[in-house]
Amino acid sequence: MKSQRLILLILVAVGAMLLFRMLSPSKEEPAPEEPTTQPAQTQPAPTTSPAKAQPTETGITTATLPKSQMQWRIKPGTNPGCSLGALTRGKEKEGQKDYYLQVTLRSEGAAVESVHLTDYFQTVADKRLFDKLEGDETRYAEQVAENPETYKGHYAVLSPVVHKDCSYYALATRKIILSMGPKSDAKEWTFDEPGARRWELVSVTETDDSQSAVFEWPIYRAENLQAPAVVLRKTYTLARGSYSIGVTFECVNQTDQPIRLQLDQAGPVGVTQEDPRTDDRMAVVARLEESGNIQRQEFNYSELYKKPYGEAISLGRCDAKVDPTLWLAYVNKFFGAILYPQPKTDKTLNAASLDAQFYVRPVQQNDKHRMWQTGLWVNDIDLAPAGEENATKTFSFNLFTGPKVRQLFRDDPLYARLHYNETISTGGCGFCTFIWLMEALMWLLNFFAKFLFGNFGLAIILLVVIVRVLLHPLMKYSQVSMAKMQKSMAALKPQMEKVREKYANDRATQQRELLKLQKEAGVGPGQMLGCLPMLLQMPIWIALYTGLNTEVALRHEAFLPVWITDLAAPDQLFRFGTDLPFVGEYFNLLPLLLTVAMFLSMKMNPTTAAQSNTPEQKQQQMMMKIMMPIMMLFFFYNAPSGLTLYIMASTFAGVAESYYIRKHIRQREEMETASEAVVKISGKGPRAARPRKPKGPFWTKRG
Repeated sequence: MKSQRLILLILVAVGAMLLFRMLSPSKEEPAPEEPTTQPAQTQPAPTTSPAKAQPTETGITTATLPKSQMQWRIKPGTNPGCSLGALTRGKEKEGQKDYYLQVTLRSEGAAVESVHLTDYFQTVADKRLFDKLEGDETRYAEQVAENPETYKGHYAVLSPVVHKDCSYYALATRKIILSMGPKSDAKEWTFDEPGARRWELVSVTETDDSQSAVFEWPIYRAENLQAPAVVLRKTYTLARGSYSIGVTFECVNQTDQPIRLQLDQAGPVGVTQEDPRTDDRMAVVARLEESGNIQRQEFNYSELYKKPYGEAISLGRCDAKVDPTLWLAYVNKFFGAILYPQPKTDKTLNAASLDAQFYVRPVQQNDKHRMWQTGLWVNDIDLAPAGEENATKTFSFNLFTGPKVRQLFRDDPLYARLHYNETISTGGCGFCTFIWLMEALMWLLNFFAKFLFGNFGLAIILLVVIVRVLLHPLMKYSQVSMAKMQKSMAALKPQMEKVREKYANDRATQQRELLKLQKEAGVGPGQMLGCLPMLLQMPIWIALYTGLNTEVALRHEAFLPVWITDLAAPDQLFRFGTDLPFVGEYFNLLPLLLTVAMFLSMKMNPTTAAQSNTPEQKQQQMMMKIMMPIMMLFFFYNAPSGLTLYIMASTFAGVAESYYIRKHIRQREEMETASEAVVKISGKGPRAARPRKPKGPFWTKRG
């Protein structure tokens, strides 16, 4: 019985971890007012903030700063923004790659308003419609516009987030601090308008391989409104066949005095919640250790609600001498955006010349949910007077926005070098997951689906067959051993009953003598083998849970046309119409079938002979047969249907396998019984086998 208790404890522990990931709801709390806390920075930002700007007759906006600072003017842009890339695949000229993204840029803050993916969709219905229309983007867009409740369009990795009076856009330049003079006695001017007012869209250009857009934010001196004193220039470039957006920030000093700038530059924001059951979004930061290893740190939804609202959390610096920060990501379980400040040369991974500090802070997304706002506070951009060598400073970013595909992160040299695969979460089971096993299983699934069946559901079933075939010798050996042990325990029953009667009042001695009796009869070690096949499958189940929960290829992939239409989500046969506790809004059939399979498996599982068990042991075995199926139903009700399909198919296959193995054992025993024969030999038998003659009263031993 120790083995049964062990397997129960293991399943409870593993199930609890999976349950925590699958059923943990997002925390909810009312939205407080927008805080005024400044982002984390090495030097404190000035507290003087400009009020609303007033337009002048020349069209140049006057920043209403205190009288002592009335020296600068801003000229807002007039164009609303533009788009780069395309959502159409296979329509370009021969020999050209397609665009993987469509990036919508807004002039306010020169920000990224949204990023939509060409090959991914918001819902299963969208994907089916797009396939039905044979990839006709024009007709698909018309259908989406006509049926907004049914179709949601292409998948948006980044989206604008607006709550009350607060708005958040990715890559927006939210604040600029300009200072002149020596650092010890510098005069400072703060501009809060860059994130809310339009930058000037200077140009949109296109080549055979890419598209680019250039935005400018000119700052004028009050005494010279003809030519800007300082120009901030931001350039976005999107190449064909890439999920990366190149971002270049250029600061130009056109005065005869040195100028120092500080910028609050937003990072990725507005990543959508992919899992409807729980908030699966997290911020991830990567640091370069002295050894050359890249160490990750994540801030998930539970961390989000532990941190004070609006308080910036410092995540390290680009130019740190020890453990510099490499990149900052905001991701969900399938997609994400990663901001990487690029170094000037390839000698280092980190942007050692950029005096910038990464930060995240909790902000309110809506009345119930929070999200992470990411960004960098760029310090000390020292610009020499116009005409000198350092009058212009430039720094660049690489912004990845796309699916978290392991093969993509391995094949791209930059992504592989930066370990972007660290954004793929193991779902809280990292310590009990063999990464190599998970990746091997996912590779097999993709191979079977793409080159054999064209269906991931059939690929999962084939994987079940392969695993069961590999484990069949062990399964057969364990069941044969258990059958032999059952017969041995039945033969020991009379002696065990005597031991129980003899030590009825001494349970410790009774157990010790029973174990001694079983050991002398060679009974015991084989009992553990009955649990071994299930124990060997546990790492496979955990690896599959981790893989299926993060494998983008299974998202929106169907097994059957009308059921299990998304292997990365519960099967959702029909909707209840109300949100039930621990169940949700949908009826899932697969977990019920898995419960039936587990009940049959427990019923057919060989155990010690019932007649040799104590009442306590019989009760434990009965509880195991009842509780295990119920636990499986509870743990896997909201699990991805691909994982549930695998475990259900494997369990039913195990039931069939056990049936045929036990049938084979019975036939073998019947054949052995039928072949036994008693042969009588004439004459006297061996002396030791002869009955001894009775000895008389006068008998004495001779010699």
